[in-house]
Amino acid sequence: MKKTMLLFMSLIFVLALTSCHHVIKGEKMLMSNEQELKLGAQVHKEILKEFKLYKNPQVKSYVVRVGKKIVSKCDRKDIPYKFFVLDTDMVNAFAGPGGYVYVTTGMLMFMKNEAELACILGHEVGHITERHAAKRMREVMGYKILAIGLAVGGVDMGVEILSLGMNLALNGYSQKNEYEADEKGILYANRAGYNPHAMQNLFVRLEQKSKNKNEYNTFNRMLSSHPPTRSRINRAHKIQEKHNMMGLNAPKYYAKQYRQIKSIISRDSGGLRKNPKIKKGNRKPGRNKKR
Repeated sequence: MKKTMLLFMSLIFVLALTSCHHVIKGEKMLMSNEQELKLGAQVHKEILKEFKLYKNPQVKSYVVRVGKKIVSKCDRKDIPYKFFVLDTDMVNAFAGPGGYVYVTTGMLMFMKNEAELACILGHEVGHITERHAAKRMREVMGYKILAIGLAVGGVDMGVEILSLGMNLALNGYSQKNEYEADEKGILYANRAGYNPHAMQNLFVRLEQKSKNKNEYNTFNRMLSSHPPTRSRINRAHKIQEKHNMMGLNAPKYYAKQYRQIKSIISRDSGGLRKNPKIKKGNRKPGRNKKR
């Protein structure tokens, strides 16, 4: 009986490996693009159970436009990228498996210009181009468990795999992964024509805000899942030096266009709400405004 079970499990594992036909060169045993997209779609469904989408078409198209500019300059174009705005005053942005990128209205209101948005979206795209989710899942679950789970799970992934995918998306990756994504974000934004110093400016303000006890809870979730902000500020400066980005001629921040987007969000929201997470159907009476 044990031999039969071992043979069966070995066969499943071989089939799983056979299905992983599309992996980045040098990165064996990662999930295939098809599997990553499937997992991303499942994680997306779970995220929409926790957060409400912000549906203002002008703001949504603006974020998508900046996101596409970043994607056009990124290092991985073998999967589609999708950008979403979440209706919450939580200051955060994150990436799910399979090309899903999210930014909150709270983060959009916190940023000062389009260059900062480009850097943040570039950071999240960097997690995807570096396949941080797939690598982290392999580390946590092991080669065989991940391969078997994705191969036989069909459209509905195993609970353990889906839970890990959700946790990575919402709570971040390792410090090494975050530093890698910071560098990619600066590089992609610079390639797309934005001032790379915007990332450093954003980090400086995040550090200042986090020291304010009255505002700490608003930033707590993002800051607690990322490396020390001061370290990221210093590294951002070194990245610019490393890639000869210092002293660029006529760097672009695009602050004027961005102010229009912030005014729309402020108008639609009536200012930032106190509740950082608003689930579908959980708004108070009289505060439901059409987007």
